[in-house]
Amino acid sequence: LVAILTALEPGDVLFIDGTHSNLKLIWEVFPITAITKDCNICCCGIMYAATANEEILLWLLNQLSKFPEFASTIKTIITDEDHAFTSAYKAWIKDINSDDEHNIINHILCSLHKTKNFIKKLDKIGLDKLDKKSAKEQFKILCYNPNLEYANKSLDKLTNEYEPRVKHYIDKHVIPYLSNFARSYVSDIHCLNYNTTSPAES
Repeated sequence: LVAILTALEPGDVLFIDGTHSNLKLIWEVFPITAITKDCNICCCGIMYAATANEEILLWLLNQLSKFPEFASTIKTIITDEDHAFTSAYKAWIKDINSDDEHNIINHILCSLHKTKNFIKKLDKIGLDKLDKKSAKEQFKILCYNPNLEYANKSLDKLTNEYEPRVKHYIDKHVIPYLSNFARSYVSDIHCLNYNTTSPAES
């Protein structure tokens, strides 16, 4: 881990995501992946955990921040929208800034995860096929389009043109986290960009 962190450059991004692995002991696997400025992916390490709660994830972040190379190089961490990770990040960033230093390490939520979870919600709500397709398109614009005016129009449609349960989901699980969205357009073909997690997990 030290050797790889030393080789990274300022501006490189760290991606952390838990992947459930069907091993005999049912451990969770956490690849710690760096995405370099030229969009190359390299594995910095792997954590195996019997459970993936806030305490374990906070421990992981604290272990990473012990390396001087981490604080001087990594300025962005990308994770899925898991509540445990969001809470761990908030506690961790508050702690590392408590000694009068001001470490700016941005937390970006993976838009691919956000989109998948939104689609699952639409399935539960039971929208008809046409409305479901339309809502998915509006959500993709909200997640990925760098034009904020265009994205805000989609947000307005999502909160006003569909049934109240869609608005409730948007109000609770999307609007509070809009500042953490990547806002980087990705085509339907997955590429080595920050919005897709599958290359890192593979």
